[in-house]
Amino acid sequence: MKNIFLSTPLILFVTLNLSAQTTPEKKETRKPDIAAVTVATPQTADEVVKKYILAMGGEEKLKSISTMKTSMKIKLQFFELPVNAVTQRDGSMKTETIFQGLTMVQAYDAESKTGWSINPMQGDKKAHKMNDEQLQQLTENDMIESPLIDYKKKGHTLELLGKEDLDGDEVFKLMLTKKNGNIVYYYIDTQTFVIWKQESRFKFKDKEAESETYYSNYKTINGFTAPYTIENYDDGKVTMQMNIDKIEYNAPVEKASFKIPVEEPAK
Repeated sequence: MKNIFLSTPLILFVTLNLSAQTTPEKKETRKPDIAAVTVATPQTADEVVKKYILAMGGEEKLKSISTMKTSMKIKLQFFELPVNAVTQRDGSMKTETIFQGLTMVQAYDAESKTGWSINPMQGDKKAHKMNDEQLQQLTENDMIESPLIDYKKKGHTLELLGKEDLDGDEVFKLMLTKKNGNIVYYYIDTQTFVIWKQESRFKFKDKEAESETYYSNYKTINGFTAPYTIENYDDGKVTMQMNIDKIEYNAPVEKASFKIPVEEPAK
């Protein structure tokens, strides 16, 4: 369970459309506050992933998730943005971000393979289809299941690069090479086996881009473990913080909500 808290397209969408001029805050050490897992030291990437899955709730529990509703707030320097996100296991998703009374929408309908958005910040309240590049960015990350789960079946490769010190804590460093060539580095706590940090390298608007994300404030609710604080960094300083208020697993979802609105003809 990962990409409720690692939605790079969502973060880029909000940041770019608000054109926020923020002064980053200094990074603070935040160690996951959950109990350590007592196990023999893993020797392979697969063993680390197995312990990570167990720490998140176990494979059976994670595979049981069909839908997820997440309420959160994105904190920038001068303001805080309420965000509601709904995702389905088939890949359908929709996020609504509220700013100054306006609601920005970003959605993908897996059934029709259509991505669309509404951005009233640009003076347009109509829904517009995404282009191929935008759609690729939006759909690359599974919003419910971590790429580490069944990574071989997904066409990815994984390598254990060893152990490192991360802000005074020992972590395993994994390198995931996705089938599209994008690379993600995971820093997994050697005691708790949760993801402490993630570095991603990908293309955005025909340019190479990188993101650095820290996860903390882990909570276990109804057997599911997830981080409730996510911070994006630039040059060691916080540029955006996401604080999750609530996660609902397997809640009813209206499939029609993912479909692009049909504009009524003018009368």
